[in-house]
Amino acid sequence: MVKRFWRWLIRLIQPILPPFLKQKRHRRVKRQRLSDTDYQQLFGQLLTGVSQGWNSEEVFQHLGHRNDRYFKAWLREYGKRLRKLPEADHQLASQLVRLSRVGCGELGEIAAEIGRELLMKPAGKGEEVVAVEERKRVSAETSLSDSISSIENSDSEQAEVWFNRGNQQFDAGDFLGAIANYDKALQFKPDNHYAWFMRGVALADLGKYEEAIANYDKALQIQPDFHQAWYNRGVALADLGEYEEAIANYDKALQIQPDFHQAWYNRGVALADLGEYEEAIANYDKALQIQPDKHEAWYNRGVALGNLGKYEEAIANYDKALQIQPDFHQAWFMRGVALADLGEYEEAIANYDKALQFKPDFHYAWNNRGVALADLGKYEEAIASFDKALQIKPDLHQAWLNRGIAVGESRHYNPEAATSLQFQFPNTSPILPNPALTQRGYQGELLSYQEGLKHCLQDTHPEGWGQLHQAIGNAHYKEGKYQRNYRDSWDKAVTEYHQALITLTPDAYPELHLEVLQDLIRVLLGLNQHTEAKEWRNQGLKVFQTLLNSQKSTFQKRQLLAKLLPFSQMRVDDLVEEGEPTLALEAAEMNKNLYLTWILDARNETTLSPNYRQIQSLTNPTTAIVYWHLSPNALTTFIIKHNSENPIIIDAPLSASGEVRGIKLLEDWIKTWDEYYQYYRKNPAQPPDYKKAKQELGQSWQDNLPNLLEELQHILNIPAILTQLNSESITNPSIHIQNLILIPHRDLHRFPIHALFPDTFTITYLPSAQIGLHLNNRGEIQPILPLQVDYPPHKDCEL
Repeated sequence: MVKRFWRWLIRLIQPILPPFLKQKRHRRVKRQRLSDTDYQQLFGQLLTGVSQGWNSEEVFQHLGHRNDRYFKAWLREYGKRLRKLPEADHQLASQLVRLSRVGCGELGEIAAEIGRELLMKPAGKGEEVVAVEERKRVSAETSLSDSISSIENSDSEQAEVWFNRGNQQFDAGDFLGAIANYDKALQFKPDNHYAWFMRGVALADLGKYEEAIANYDKALQIQPDFHQAWYNRGVALADLGEYEEAIANYDKALQIQPDFHQAWYNRGVALADLGEYEEAIANYDKALQIQPDKHEAWYNRGVALGNLGKYEEAIANYDKALQIQPDFHQAWFMRGVALADLGEYEEAIANYDKALQFKPDFHYAWNNRGVALADLGKYEEAIASFDKALQIKPDLHQAWLNRGIAVGESRHYNPEAATSLQFQFPNTSPILPNPALTQRGYQGELLSYQEGLKHCLQDTHPEGWGQLHQAIGNAHYKEGKYQRNYRDSWDKAVTEYHQALITLTPDAYPELHLEVLQDLIRVLLGLNQHTEAKEWRNQGLKVFQTLLNSQKSTFQKRQLLAKLLPFSQMRVDDLVEEGEPTLALEAAEMNKNLYLTWILDARNETTLSPNYRQIQSLTNPTTAIVYWHLSPNALTTFIIKHNSENPIIIDAPLSASGEVRGIKLLEDWIKTWDEYYQYYRKNPAQPPDYKKAKQELGQSWQDNLPNLLEELQHILNIPAILTQLNSESITNPSIHIQNLILIPHRDLHRFPIHALFPDTFTITYLPSAQIGLHLNNRGEIQPILPLQVDYPPHKDCEL
């Protein structure tokens, strides 16, 4: 989703994709009437076919799904019009009677009744002779069957009456009343497949999906080629989360009716629910071939493209949907989400405003509007938007979380932000100021979360309650990071994380549970409570593996791994602590190659990753590898030498607060580097911020560069690395390391690490050992020119 702007925290201000916006699924279908002209054309083709000798199978094949109550109702009405004519078309009447002989059930009965009555009326010119003979034959047939048909017709008429009453109740939204009437209809005519079908539709609208499926099954027992029943059965299965089975039912519907665009569309939605976005797009394309103006298909096609990271293409699809339906507020909203993903926050806000123009109470748009404003550093305006969302939906925990973070970042309360927003949206209710929520900074952030807990109770909102306690813990952790007496704040953070775990359990919310564990482990390590941290880490790894194994598609697994990246990285820490440096290095390399595979070849489901001996083959008596791995809790440095049985691990210095292996020192250093660099990038012709920054920071980025690099050299413990590299040359002068292969990780890719080593080394950079092996096999590996020091930070580098 949208890139976060506070890099020291993984979960920060959160844009929301409401569930119904992620994938719009077509609901159950009901039959729709054709126009009178369409029915006349359909019926005329039917009579022509019968006159050419069609049998019942051919009749039903011709009618298909149009052999429904609407067609029969039209035919009765058509018969009434024919009876009112002064003269009868006896040729037509004979065709109607002939239709009844084909054996097409109720349809034939209705046609026969009309035809017989018309034959008793005076014929038009040229039809008298035919009429007399036909009248005699019909009279004989009628005398034999009247006693039976009168009973059958009575039951059919009663069934039709109750069925129509059920439909009236259904259309009025009284689904229970509709079901009661369908039950009456089925008492008179148990083989009325359409009554079973509509009973299923009503049950599904009541959320009783299993019962709905049972009713669709009844309809399909009577009429196996009833493609709407197969389709609706698929919708019910999708509502139950059974997406593979849903797809199988849509396939059944499409076997019967290949141009059934709703089935193609919903098949795409089910595939998207499974994370198969490219296949979903292919199905939306099928639906659009049949119905090009289907705006929902263009919309969901855009959603799928957005999930694939193709934001520009997603926007083009939302534009298509908006060309067809300009007031489609969801499309404006998602267009804003895609623009925010591209970092175009101003344009994103304009699109959220469009969505709010059509739906002012769209709380999701207010929330995401606030996120974009916060991304621009406009915290007070962001808070006003979050307050709008909360005015509409006070228990929207995401908005409370986002509000708290923005409050923590804002320096001063500005009442004009709410006034300005009201001026921009005059048709919305004004925000009533809450004096208890005007404080800013750390204390204001805590007050905001605590206010959210008043609306998100443990019993009614377990997810929101847990996340708000987690956010309080994060606020305490952040406050403690910059306090000498950090332990008090961090002890409070631990208490809040334990509170969060009460509701965010592995069974109910496994992903959120793991996110809380990440935060808890980080603080426990900072408090030197290593045993407890390890216990939680081991538990988290078990939950993580179970969750990963439960994912049904490769794409879903990749999404989960990306979202819970720190747990993959913690596995490396775990192996280091267990004294397994070789396994730790191999795990670190596997993580790197997983992400490189996804970046370079998203369709490739196979990840090549070498073992230690293969990695070691890149070295020789004069060449060694320095390999870094960053997790949320540790900085690990591996040295791979030509003759080492295992990789050598270099300890990083402890931070002042005791956090292991220097990760906090590195995080703080990166923050300082980025601050200096951002000020450096500003145009000197546009002080005053730059001048103010120089006053605050003491000197410019270029002036301070030597000091920054010297500090990084200490954090990475380069002296210890050099000692280890030269350790063998003391006893054996023939072994002298002259070449280094540097394999950084994450943010370390951004920095001129080669400048930390003596100029006597020839240095090559690699993203991973596997890429080095690949290049080596092709004879392309060679020293790489040192990177330019002044390139901008790459925020999302996670290699």
